[in-house]
Amino acid sequence: MNRAVIGLGSNIDPDAHIGRALEALSAFGAILKKSSVRETAPLGAVGDVPYKNGVVLVETEQDLEAFQSRLKVIEETLGRRQVQKTSQRITIDLDVVMWNGEVVRKEVFERSFLAESIQEIGEKIRQAIAR
Repeated sequence: MNRAVIGLGSNIDPDAHIGRALEALSAFGAILKKSSVRETAPLGAVGDVPYKNGVVLVETEQDLEAFQSRLKVIEETLGRRQVQKTSQRITIDLDVVMWNGEVVRKEVFERSFLAESIQEIGEKIRQAIAR
């Protein structure tokens, strides 16, 4: 079994799109832990709509390549799009940020909300083990 930390975000009806993404993820892997969803400012687009972001820890039998392909299918199914080329409005964004404990996207080090969300699910795991 493989474990992936998935970063998810949206700023177009984010509660609905994140909920649908979680449902789709659970169809091909067990969601072990979820972070809180945080509101974050868009990067590089002054005056654009804030995002909602979080992470989930998923266990899957798929390998990394197949898993990433599946995430892209989920994005397409949920209508991932940018409203305008100059806009950063996104229906849903799903990215593997960690795979089996290894960082696979450098954004973890650049975006505090990712690091905070990963720390949060790590704490939830530590608390569950301690029980």
